[in-house]
Parts: sequence; structure tokens; C-alpha cells
Amino acid sequence: MTVKEVDIKPEVNEELVFMLSKALEMAKSGELQSAALATWFSDGKSGNCFTGYMPLALIGELRVMERDIIDCNVTTRRNPIWDE
Repeated sequence: MTVKEVDIKPEVNEELVFMLSKALEMAKSGELQSAALATWFSDGKSGNCFTGYMPLALIGELRVMERDIIDCNVTTRRNPIWDE
């Protein structure tokens, strides 16, 4: 019996594509001047990058984003799927 290697291609996250496309449009127009990006890849790796001006404003927005993500997690923990 021969074992065949199969590459599993992850599904495209259309919401992510939309979000990044909108950000790219704003960057190309000059409207978006700074950005910070936290990433997670289909192979389990994560990373981050940032560029632009006003790093203190980015730090403030990252704290707000952190709070939003934590709030989502807390809501999920208080209302787990299996209790619905």
C-alpha cells in the first residue's frame, strides 16, 4: 500500500480579504497613514508588523482592539455554544 501526500489548502477568509482590500484602497489614496497588523497563519504561526506615523495612536488603538477581542472571548465563555 502506498501512502499519497495530499496538500490541504485552507479556505479563503473572505472577510479578511475584504478588510485588507479596503485598507489597501485607503492606503493608496493617502487616507490611511499608519497600520499595525497582528497575524495568524493556517499552519499555526503568528506574527505582527507595523508601519507609519503616530506610533502612540497605534498603541492606543491596539489596546482598544485587545479589549474588543477579550470582550468577544468573555461573551463566548459566558454563553458557550453547548449551552444554547
